[in-house]
Amino acid sequence: MTYDLSIVIPAYNEARTIAGTLETVTRWLAGTAWSWEILVVNDGSRDATASETIRAARALAPRQIRLLEHAENRGKGAAVRTGVLASTGRAVLLYDADGATPIGETAKCLPYLNQGADLVAGSRRIAGSTIRRHQPWVRQILGACYTVLTNWLVAGRVSDITCGFKLLRGEAAHAIFSRMRVAGWSFDAEVFYLARRLGYRIVEVPVIWTDQPNTKVRLLRDAAASFTELLAIRRRAFRGEYR
Repeated sequence: MTYDLSIVIPAYNEARTIAGTLETVTRWLAGTAWSWEILVVNDGSRDATASETIRAARALAPRQIRLLEHAENRGKGAAVRTGVLASTGRAVLLYDADGATPIGETAKCLPYLNQGADLVAGSRRIAGSTIRRHQPWVRQILGACYTVLTNWLVAGRVSDITCGFKLLRGEAAHAIFSRMRVAGWSFDAEVFYLARRLGYRIVEVPVIWTDQPNTKVRLLRDAAASFTELLAIRRRAFRGEYR
């Protein structure tokens, strides 16, 4: 079945938040005229993420909420890729399990797809965005440095690489993620690189965003891994490995 909207939610150790997020998302979707599906990708969680997802799905929308599972933790990029490639929506929303951006922001993004955009990226760094709770200053500095480095190496000109709220046209989502190689945090950079390489139109839209205290990011370790992934994207691009 083809839906109007597929929502892909990567989840790693989100047992405390996933049910609430699913309830909020389904309640909002119920007020729209769209057909929809939600794909939760459990990325090898060590807690009760899977069982909480199943419980919530049965209570909320058993036919429209699907659980996909990785036997082991493979990384956020790998989880999103699994969800996108299993989706059937005409539009595909990438949405973080902590609900840092309100699901209602989807409504302001969909018109851009109707106007010809292929990737509508939420941004916390352009006029009109609202940050209700900021990240700690160290993460803000590292994030700004990462954005500058990513734009220089692979992405072009994007104000906010890592915001987890992205809406793609379904065909574009499958074309991009079928070519993805990055399994970790820098998958966002690869998304922008591939979108640009494939000639897709990218639009950034200001969104509401709230920092969530229980982040899975480990600053130094993940920063080093992200830098390595960026270099790998650059190397593959230079060698012509992306088809």
